[in-house]
Amino acid sequence: MPLQPLSRYSSVPLYNIKAVEQATGVSASTLRVWERRYGLPTPNRNETGYRLYSEQDIATVTWLKGQLDEGLSISQAIARLDALRATGDEPSILIGPAQTPRPEQGLRSLPVLQDGLISALLDFQALRADDILAEAFALYPVETVALGLIQPTLVEIGEGWHRGDVTVAQEHFASAHLRQKLGNLFNQALHNGRAPTVVCACVRGELHEMGLLLVALFLRRRGYNVVYLGQNVPEEELLGVAQRLRPALVCVSASTAETVVALRHAAGRLQEVEPRPQFGFGGRIFRANPELCQTILGVYLGDDAQVTAETVARLLGE
Repeated sequence: MPLQPLSRYSSVPLYNIKAVEQATGVSASTLRVWERRYGLPTPNRNETGYRLYSEQDIATVTWLKGQLDEGLSISQAIARLDALRATGDEPSILIGPAQTPRPEQGLRSLPVLQDGLISALLDFQALRADDILAEAFALYPVETVALGLIQPTLVEIGEGWHRGDVTVAQEHFASAHLRQKLGNLFNQALHNGRAPTVVCACVRGELHEMGLLLVALFLRRRGYNVVYLGQNVPEEELLGVAQRLRPALVCVSASTAETVVALRHAAGRLQEVEPRPQFGFGGRIFRANPELCQTILGVYLGDDAQVTAETVARLLGE
């Protein structure tokens, strides 16, 4: 994640106080004192009353701790923050890998959480599934939960449906529930309207959008202005959006032989758009048949959402 103002970090409450303590080096007792006396950080409370913090909270606490390390008192640091915000000169900070919340020894791993999540979804237990997801987000970064828990859960349930072990109703419930969670994360992630615009769409006939939604989420969390069009977008509509928005990149997904034909045609038509956007594509069929990449006028972006986000950053010179 690049250097960015405190307010640009996600305000979605995901992390428990242990995760924030681990990420910032500020003790849980100190966090509570700061909250009580100064109103910072500003956690939400879940249904059981436990504090949940956002990346914005973590970034703010990290900045405040930096001020303390320079010799200021906490009251002086908060006064400085208030003064900077009042003048529109909000401080920026980078939360690096070392500051990302990680699970502590003895806490449940992603495979264990996945077993519980699959069981909850197949039992139509939405609240239990939400509790498991909240636990995962409290321990791991959003990207890790998305790729290491949500995506494998969808794959396992989908394979169970193909084997006949999972009913259509169970598969639809699980997919809808997890799609809603990812959609909420995407909609709540702050983005910079002055950043390069990336249009994400599934081509006409393509109904599998979860991989593309992960890509859109990861790109928005990296600060891009992401316009997400979702599944089954007609070619003329995609061209119209590209002409109107003039994006830096159009990112398109296909997963079947039939939709690859539509993708190939859309890639050709986008060559007519002025100014011409860069064109990137992906989807599971390209992982299974990499030779297809050579038949598309564009850049294959990668085998998963994290790789795709990194490829996009390189293409756009970030």
